[in-house]
Amino acid sequence: MGTTANNIANVNNENYERQVVRQETLVVGGKSVGVKISAVDRIVDRFLEAAGLTANASAQSASIQREFHDRLQGVIGRPDSGTTLTARIDAVFASFADLTLNPADRIVRQAALESVTDMTIEIARLSQNIQDLRNDASQRMGEEVNVVNEALKRVHAITPIIIRQKAIGGETAGLESQRSEALSEISEVMDIKTISYDDGRMDVLTGSGVTLLNLALRELEYVPPGVVTADTRFSPIKIHRLDPLTNERTGSSSELDPNIKSGRLRGLLDMRDGDLRNLSLSLGEFSATFMEEINHIHNNYSAFPPPNNLTGRATTIDGAHLSNFTGKTTFAVTDSSGKVVAEHQVDFDALSPVNFTTVIANINAGLGGNGTVALTGGKLSFTATNAANGVVIKDDGTTPSQRGGQSFSQFFGMNDLLEAKVSGNYKTGYVGTDAHNLVAGGQLALEVRDKNGLILNSHTMSVTGTTFNDQITTLNAAGGIGDFYTFALDANGEMTYTEKTGFSGLQLYVVSDTTNHNSTAISFSELFGLGDRFRVDPSKNIQVKEGILNNPERMALSSYDLTVGVGNVALSQGDQAGALALHGAQGALLKYGSAGELANMQVTFSQYASALLANAGLMGARATNKEMDASALKVELDQRTADISGVNLDEELAKMVQLQTSFNASARLITAADEMMQYLVDTI
Repeated sequence: MGTTANNIANVNNENYERQVVRQETLVVGGKSVGVKISAVDRIVDRFLEAAGLTANASAQSASIQREFHDRLQGVIGRPDSGTTLTARIDAVFASFADLTLNPADRIVRQAALESVTDMTIEIARLSQNIQDLRNDASQRMGEEVNVVNEALKRVHAITPIIIRQKAIGGETAGLESQRSEALSEISEVMDIKTISYDDGRMDVLTGSGVTLLNLALRELEYVPPGVVTADTRFSPIKIHRLDPLTNERTGSSSELDPNIKSGRLRGLLDMRDGDLRNLSLSLGEFSATFMEEINHIHNNYSAFPPPNNLTGRATTIDGAHLSNFTGKTTFAVTDSSGKVVAEHQVDFDALSPVNFTTVIANINAGLGGNGTVALTGGKLSFTATNAANGVVIKDDGTTPSQRGGQSFSQFFGMNDLLEAKVSGNYKTGYVGTDAHNLVAGGQLALEVRDKNGLILNSHTMSVTGTTFNDQITTLNAAGGIGDFYTFALDANGEMTYTEKTGFSGLQLYVVSDTTNHNSTAISFSELFGLGDRFRVDPSKNIQVKEGILNNPERMALSSYDLTVGVGNVALSQGDQAGALALHGAQGALLKYGSAGELANMQVTFSQYASALLANAGLMGARATNKEMDASALKVELDQRTADISGVNLDEELAKMVQLQTSFNASARLITAADEMMQYLVDTI
């Protein structure tokens, strides 16, 4: 009756397994004298129980991913909103269209710059929010690990009691139900399987067979970082064995990440290191390509009046480096009205091969003291001697200058419109035989991981040899990173690292880098863009250059006329050539490298941005579909389990009535026997 009452009390407890009393014949002196209660059993199907744990983990994995994708869609915004990335791009080119109609108007220029700024703010916002979501996923992982540890402790504490009860023939059904609830909690976090023994013992393992609990308890450990950036190397989830006597960690730990196949932990891992990382890489690729193309155009034109000085961005170039430029570039000095004071054309093909010291000397000599070009600490500058004059750099229209696919002005960033701490442009123009000029003693530590986060190999590259080929040979050497990637310099001097046959989904991490080019503080990994940081961060702080944003007159919209010569006007106010070129970039087909889930493609800005956002939507739909499928399976298994293990209230109430009736009948029989015995005693 107590068991039946307990069943009725737990009719709404979905984790409760129905209990039944098992009876057996009571034999005394070889004769049956009644029945006795041998045990109280849980009614469970072991196969359904195991399948339920697996389905539970799969459903929770999909659910947590869907939850994060819902939040991501909230960050991206509605497709019909005027603030999405694609809408911002459309607004930029609409402002460039207005600029073509009135390029000299300061207000129109300011509006165009603000439109570009709005777009860069949107890119940076998306970039930061993606990293924030990765950070949240990491923090949630720490919480889920604590859930597993607490549930494992409960199982570990209950099991000895079950063993003792079984040894003395006591009731264990209630304890086993409690243990089952704890296991269900664990299965929501990670996939597990169990091995049960007749004496009540139980081993708990991951789905792939890593022991979480046997006679000794294990403890999981995960330390989430405080701040998450593109280059954060997350610590693995470790599993430690605890000493049965001291409850202290003993022996060596092992990494658990690759052995977690489902559950909320797997879902969080897949979001942190999969979907969110892939989106950040795609956004970084878009930002870098946008910045490169807009700067390419802006460097081919000049402000009016031209500035007295142009100073480029930091590079690793010094005077001793071979220029590796081809084509022709003109360096000119004009007065404030655009009249040419001096100009000099450099024919790199005629000069080649020469170093930059020779090139700079050639330019300065040709300008006759009216302007000076200097290369200091990797930054190139061009200054007019007279403070009232300005400087212009203009490529030849037929054979423009080229190094690494970039013009002279663009290569050094002399007249960029956009900037970022990490440009994303790694077309160095170097060839393998160029001197690497790395400061002796520097080291680059790399680490390669598989798609599950398992460290496959680590390698430390020391500065060796004298050329880039020497360093590439070190990277490609067997026994290190070279077992997984092939490194090479392409025609533009960009470092490529391609997965070797048999590998896919690898991740290359820069653990540390103390290398230094020409004492410029630019490391080997920064120069060539190795690791996620240099692929993602172009979207982190992209912005219009402050000097241009504060002074719209610095927008380079005028085209220098190479045909007029000294003493004639080569620049004019109101020239719309630069504005037309900027607006024309809207329809330009640009090459995008493989980034995240987006493969190599040649499309427009808007098309790539649409593909990026569509990919985010596809990821969300994929997570939703997975959740629906996994939930449907879980519901089906739960129903089958309930049919076997669930409590039927009508059945239990009928049984209670039957037991009460039997109890009353037995009680009356005993009462009658007692009365008869008492009568005999009284009579005698």
